[in-house]
Amino acid sequence: MAPFKRHLRDLWIAEDIIDHDEEGDEDWMSPAAHIKRTTMIKRTIMVWEKITPEQVRASFLKAIPKLE
Repeated sequence: MAPFKRHLRDLWIAEDIIDHDEEGDEDWMSPAAHIKRTTMIKRTIMVWEKITPEQVRASFLKAIPKLE
């Protein structure tokens, strides 16, 4: 699995539940869409910080076609 996806999956598994501060939310197991989006954006930012420059270079080298 690619490093970005692996880190994203690991963070997702590490989370127990999405925390939010909406009062009167009766359906606490299924947060609102804007809460889910915000959580995913924050999670993605944390994962991008874990990606090293070497991983980025290796990805580009792998993606660029080689002339034979």
